[in-house]
Amino acid sequence: IKMSFIKKFDMPGMEGEFFFTAKVENKTKKKISVYLKDVYLNDTNVMVGSAVPLDILPGKNGTQTWFTKYEGTGASKASDIKTIGFKIWVTDEHMKTLETTKNVEIKF
Repeated sequence: IKMSFIKKFDMPGMEGEFFFTAKVENKTKKKISVYLKDVYLNDTNVMVGSAVPLDILPGKNGTQTWFTKYEGTGASKASDIKTIGFKIWVTDEHMKTLETTKNVEIKF
């Protein structure tokens, strides 16, 4: 796969929530699902969610937005986030692990 960070942002009316978006390209010949594990903001582990799983057909791409609370991160707005880190967990359509990456870190 190839994953590209798109943006981090605050959503009006969703105070206390942080959002970030990425695009994932499926370079395999299988349908895959992509999840994030061991996510942290500014060195504080957080639990992230998304509206639906990021399922991607072979040779296609998908864009996903994940969200979490600022609580405990020392941040209160997106511009306060200086680091986002996570592992990318890729499964097949039967939830069999295909790969879990080493930690990926994005610095702003």
